[in-house]
Amino acid sequence: MDWEHYYDNPVPGRLAIRCPRCGAEARYQEAFTFLRHDEAAGAYPPGSVVEWRGVRVASNFPHLFRFDIKRKSYRHHEVGACSCLACGFNGKHTLAWPDDAFFACLVRGRLLWAFNREHCVALRDYLAAGNRDAYRRQSPHAVALRHIPGHFLLARNRDEAVEQLNRVLSA
Repeated sequence: MDWEHYYDNPVPGRLAIRCPRCGAEARYQEAFTFLRHDEAAGAYPPGSVVEWRGVRVASNFPHLFRFDIKRKSYRHHEVGACSCLACGFNGKHTLAWPDDAFFACLVRGRLLWAFNREHCVALRDYLAAGNRDAYRRQSPHAVALRHIPGHFLLARNRDEAVEQLNRVLSA
């Protein structure tokens, strides 16, 4: 299954990944931001915003990445930067999602993952909720929670999923 379809909401700008150097929680941000038509380019350093196929593209790390305007296509999250507070690593990283996910666990042979700590807490609380529909409706992660694979929602798997997510959150 393609990870982008696990949830049909936009992937957050920053993901929690395992640091490629030390394995601690690190932050990943993709190399480029595609600006909305009404979004000002002034927040980005001069020269870091280019026009590509009628869209403005900003480099989030102009010292590391330049957007190639000759490209025919672009896949989001294919390349970005990793920043780790534990070991100090700051550099380019090719994302391999969900393998890189820091907040991930196996539940009866299937991988359950979250984009970041906030998402992991929402996922755990949703699975533990007595009235999941009511919880989902008030959650800022409502779209993502609606698309959790059924395997994790089964009564026989929910308790284990909550337990595993608690372990991940306390690590």
